[in-house]
Amino acid sequence: IGPRGEDQCTGCLIADADPNTTIDYFYTANHCLANQATAEDAEFHWLYQTASCNGAPPNLASVPRTVGADFLAGLIAGPGTDTSLVRLRQAPPAGVTYVGWSTARLGLDEELAIVHHPQGAHKHISFGKLSSWWANFYQVRWHSGATELGSSGGPLFNSSQKLIGQLRGGTAACGRPEGIDNLGRFDV
Repeated sequence: IGPRGEDQCTGCLIADADPNTTIDYFYTANHCLANQATAEDAEFHWLYQTASCNGAPPNLASVPRTVGADFLAGLIAGPGTDTSLVRLRQAPPAGVTYVGWSTARLGLDEELAIVHHPQGAHKHISFGKLSSWWANFYQVRWHSGATELGSSGGPLFNSSQKLIGQLRGGTAACGRPEGIDNLGRFDV
C-alpha cells in the first residue's frame, strides 16, 4: 500500500466484530497511512504472492489493485502504537482473507509470525519469538526470515494465528537477522 508512486508498506484486512457482516477494514502502520490525505489515493495491491514456496512471483502489474480509503483512526508512534485503520472505498477481489484478531496478552518466548512484503516484493512470512514488551509495543527477534523496508505495517500473528500487532520498524534485516523489531500492540 501507499500513496501512488511513493511509499511501499504492508497491511491486512481485518474481520469486524459482527460475524454477519464483512466490512473492508484495512490495518497498517500510521507512518504508512497517517491521515485522510494519504489514504485518499493509496493503492492496494492484492494477491501479490507465489503459488508455492520459492515459486516465481507474478508481475506486480498483473495483480488486482484498488485505490482509495477513508481514514478511520490512527495512533502515531511514541504516545501510540503506530497504527492506522482505514475502510477501503473499493471491495478487494475474491480470494482475499479477513484476519481474526486478539487482544489477549502474550507470554515471553511465544512463537509469532509476520506476513509482509520486504522491499515491496511478493508476500513473505517470518517467524520469531517475543523477547519483551512495553506500554505500546512488542519486541520480536526473528529466527526464520527477517523484515526489510516495505514490511512496515505487516500484521503480527500469535500462535493461534490471530492478529496482535503491526510492524513499526527495528534493527532486523536480511543482512542482520539477529536484530530486534518493534511492533505496535493491537490491544492498545
